[in-house]
Amino acid sequence: MLVRREIRYPLTHNLGALLELCSPSDPSLEAEIMPAVRLTEFSTLFRYPSEAEEPALEEAWEWLALARSVCESVGARIPDL
Repeated sequence: MLVRREIRYPLTHNLGALLELCSPSDPSLEAEIMPAVRLTEFSTLFRYPSEAEEPALEEAWEWLALARSVCESVGARIPDL
């Protein structure tokens, strides 16, 4: 979405920071995607081997559903992709 709208963005896992860049061009997106900001934790905590306890299966399914809803929200705003 940022690339499509030619908005410069930093290389980051911080979904809140990326959402802030999207919001001015599409204010309705914030309400739909704000719950997904908590996925930032998932993107870094379990990406590399560590002593962090793996999420319960139910929690992982919830995060997956949240990620899918973000993809659907953003995809709906870029209809020609």
